[in-house]
Amino acid sequence: MIGWEAFGRALDELIALRDEHGFELVVFTLCEFSEPVPRMLAEARARNIPIISMLESMQNWMLQHQGEPLNPASHARSPLAVEPNNPHPSPLLHDMCATGLVRGLGELGVLDRLVARKAARTSGGQPESR
Repeated sequence: MIGWEAFGRALDELIALRDEHGFELVVFTLCEFSEPVPRMLAEARARNIPIISMLESMQNWMLQHQGEPLNPASHARSPLAVEPNNPHPSPLLHDMCATGLVRGLGELGVLDRLVARKAARTSGGQPESR
């Protein structure tokens, strides 16, 4: 998949699969510092795909615990990154992401829908699926 047209087709295919199979579709993002992420999020928004972003939580954490705004350099120096030359999320940021993802799924109503689907399957006498 190369280019924005291909990216848009991939999103459209995910939407079609969601509609056909009834699964939930959301976009989860950590950082929106630079392209291509803002453009990717714009493409998702244009298709009404819900977005759960950790940006505000990360910004708040940086101000509260590091006393500086979030940017690529401050992130790399912070405990949110594995190490300065590896900005991959640290265990701390993974924990924040798990909390943020569950909160976001709850706010979007996704968790309630998943629980309702599971209850409908199990009360209908069908075996539970994973």
